[in-house]
Amino acid sequence: MFSLCTKEAKSRNWSELGLVMKDKVLRFEVLAEDEWEAKLNEMLQA
Repeated sequence: MFSLCTKEAKSRNWSELGLVMKDKVLRFEVLAEDEWEAKLNEMLQA
């Protein structure tokens, strides 16, 4: 399932989405339920 989502995903710029947030980088990840807390803690400590 995740491989299919990754394969079909396409990059979009902010103007295509109608958002006004220039120079912002967002990264979305799909994590297993037991991984999200560790990943969140890692991001908050960075």
